[in-house]
Amino acid sequence: MGTKVRMKDIAQIAGVSTVTVSKALAGMRGVSEGKRREIMRLADEMGYVPLEKAQAQEEESYRIYVITPDYYYGKLPSIYGHMMELLSEEIRRAGCVMAREMLSGRMMKEGRLPEGLGSAIKHREADGVLILGELEAEYQRLLPGRCKSPCVFMDSTPLLNHDCVISDGFHGAWQLTNYLFDRGHRRIAYVGTLLASSSITERYLGYARSMMEHGAEILREWQIDDRDLQTGNLSGEFYFRLPRQLPDAFVCNSDLSAAILYEKLKKMGIRCPEDVSIVGFDNFHYPDISPHRFTTYEVDTRKMAHEAVRILLRRIRGDYFRKRTYVIDGHIVEGDSVRTAASENDCAECTKSMH
Repeated sequence: MGTKVRMKDIAQIAGVSTVTVSKALAGMRGVSEGKRREIMRLADEMGYVPLEKAQAQEEESYRIYVITPDYYYGKLPSIYGHMMELLSEEIRRAGCVMAREMLSGRMMKEGRLPEGLGSAIKHREADGVLILGELEAEYQRLLPGRCKSPCVFMDSTPLLNHDCVISDGFHGAWQLTNYLFDRGHRRIAYVGTLLASSSITERYLGYARSMMEHGAEILREWQIDDRDLQTGNLSGEFYFRLPRQLPDAFVCNSDLSAAILYEKLKKMGIRCPEDVSIVGFDNFHYPDISPHRFTTYEVDTRKMAHEAVRILLRRIRGDYFRKRTYVIDGHIVEGDSVRTAASENDCAECTKSMH
């Protein structure tokens, strides 16, 4: 059938809807692994060609490796799983082939490449590499030279001169903190372990700028760690230690941290937003931890994925342009986790409730 094969044709044979076929071919959630493999096999056998590729047959197909640390993928869905889906969709739309490789902490410490990527480099089968998420500093220095292929970093800022695509964490946290000041808050804490990742630190700096601009004191005990500095593992049991003087509001470096904090406060009898306000970051919901919808800063992850793939393809094709950091902005999404600031008496009552 060649290029005339449609998703509808594959759907009829597979006994599923066209939407299911579209999700399977794009690597999106909502399709079982068995059904995904069956649809992919049918697409190959029937000669299905994506519309974007059919419209640009002159474009060469490339093999792109996406590598990412495995500690981002636990039992719960994560923002990184979502970004991986978007990268898969963008790479497929460009008519290219994606191979995903997971990096363990041991691999990074030993300076080893994932087996699949190492073999591809040896046989000159890796046209380009996308690095999703934060790598250990020494591994960040090592990786580009070992790959011998164009590399683009996504959601991390490499130490060397490389292309990277990041969200606007600094201005996002600055806007969120300003949002809290606009609603009368002044005693505002930051939740996130500094230097655990570049994004956590950048978001803290945005928070700090807003605090200084409003003449508010930044207390050391109001910088609340949420994870292990070395492993990056979050723990509501060992971290999220609250100060004796309860702040009016919390700026969290992620919606995951916001959800964990919310549940910890709830167990202590402290209500959100009645007693304290909480804002998050990412606009990625974690219903398995907390059903609460937080006011947050939505990261334009789709645009990030699009830019990362676009830049990498230009590098693969040999286009010359300056390597730089591409900052993708977002916007505040209001939830139900922020209140108008309480009176000083109410704040005193909140502090007493902790003891």
